Amino acid sequence: MTDLCPECPLNKQVGNIRNLQRYLESVWPWDIFNDCFGGKIALSDLDGIVERRGQVLVLEAKGKNEKGEWVNIPKGQEIMFEKMVSTGYFTIVILWGEPGKPVRYQSWDKSRKSAVKDCDLETIRNLVRGWYKWADTRPILIEEK
Repeated sequence: MTDLCPECPLNKQVGNIRNLQRYLESVWPWDIFNDCFGGKIALSDLDGIVERRGQVLVLEAKGKNEKGEWVNIPKGQEIMFEKMVSTGYFTIVILWGEPGKPVRYQSWDKSRKSAVKDCDLETIRNLVRGWYKWADTRPILIEEK
C-alpha cells in the first residue's frame, strides 16, 4: 500500500498527474462498454487535450509495438479524428516517440493532414505555442461563464 510509504515513487507527481498511484487506480476498463456498440467499435481515449476560445488541441501519442515498429493510427481512431477536424474546432497532433521524447509527428486540421515529419520536443513545444497564439486570437465560440 503506497499510502503507508509517502516517499514511494507512485505517490509522486509525474508530469500533470499529481499522484501516479491514484491515477493508475482510477483508470477505467473501457471494454465494459464494448457490447454497447455494433461491429468492432470501441471507446477511445485522448492522450492530451486543451481548449482555448472554442478551439481544441488534441495530442495523441503513439509508441512502438512489440516488433519495435511505430504504431499506426487504428482505422477507427483515424475516422474519429477526421470527423473531429471536419468541424473546424479541432486540431489533432499525432506524436511518435518515447514518453516526452517525440521523434515524429503529423498534424491534422480542417484544411489538411500534414506529412509525417521528424521532430524533437522543442519542435512540438513551438507547434503547441503557435496553436495557442492562433487560438487566442479567435472569436470566442463558447461563452465563458
